Amino acid sequence: MISFLLTFTLGTSMSVSVLPDQAAQEHKLELYSIEEFIDTTFEQKRMIEQRMAIDLLNVALASNSEEMPFLEKLPLLGVTALMEADAKSDQREMGLDSAALSTFLLASEDGPQPFQGEKDLLEYLTTYMQPGFDSSNQSLKIQRHADDRLLLAYLLPEQHKWMTEFLEIQRQCGNWQAMVSASVYVCAPENLKELGLEKSRALALGTAAEIEAVREKMARAKMELLTSPKILTFPGKQSEVVVMNQMSYLADWRIVTVYPGPVEIADPDIKILEEGTKLKTRVLQVGSNAYGLSVSIEYSEVQKPIPTRTMTVGKEERLISLPRMKSNQLETTLTLPSGGGGLFSLSNKADPEKELVVLIEFQPVKTN
Repeated sequence: MISFLLTFTLGTSMSVSVLPDQAAQEHKLELYSIEEFIDTTFEQKRMIEQRMAIDLLNVALASNSEEMPFLEKLPLLGVTALMEADAKSDQREMGLDSAALSTFLLASEDGPQPFQGEKDLLEYLTTYMQPGFDSSNQSLKIQRHADDRLLLAYLLPEQHKWMTEFLEIQRQCGNWQAMVSASVYVCAPENLKELGLEKSRALALGTAAEIEAVREKMARAKMELLTSPKILTFPGKQSEVVVMNQMSYLADWRIVTVYPGPVEIADPDIKILEEGTKLKTRVLQVGSNAYGLSVSIEYSEVQKPIPTRTMTVGKEERLISLPRMKSNQLETTLTLPSGGGGLFSLSNKADPEKELVVLIEFQPVKTN
């Protein structure tokens, strides 16, 4: 699998420059209750999976020196991991005085839970914070207090304002869904210039009008649309759609004896290949009209013509197929306004004389 990684941001980014002594005066520490934003079910599941992976490794290493065979231990690992996870879930870190923090804690209620754990929340904050997060003189730390988690944020006043707005946006993420589409086109290399796109580069599309202009250029160039999967997903949730075509091929032959007879006949070994598109995405609103998208799209295709080879089966010559699967993968992180998108150029592994162009579009859809 060929992987292509590209990260770009639409719009302008803000920054603040201050002298060291000014920074010390302007920064301040504030506390944010964040338990309602954490998807604890996903978090616990991931912890169990990680624990089971460690147990599998430990058992594999010890299997040669113990009497119990390796395979016999496998059913016990899930039970062990679940018991340990349940025991750990009741533990709390009491690193802060409860009386001093009582005014910061919110009543426990079911929230939207868009984040897949503490680390996930911190990654979003440090990636999309405005003004930009500076780890050299700013900090974000999470501590547990009773049944709640607190985010200790040492930031500039402007960043605290952004933080407050960001968390309020997450409380409203149950009011909309995200529609993401990824259209894959094939074209001649000279068509890239007509699109204003360079080879193996990306082009930001900030409005629906810009996307429509690109579509018109594609139509004039008679570019072939290979696939166009779409996903309607909830904010913060990872979603995947798979669109595949199955292709059967003769992989091998063997001689088998059948009855009545007995008679020896040539039995074909038929295997199946899947070619098509896998689209994974995750969307979260990070500003008043700014959405952070992580998108992964893999387009696989059987290279044609399919090579064949002759083999001797019994006393006869028979053909088998030797298909070659070529995959192109795009992974990107974007910051888009509503109705925005991006255009990407990829080398076509299945046909090097042509290019692949991927058009990603995003649109929030109100649910109530």
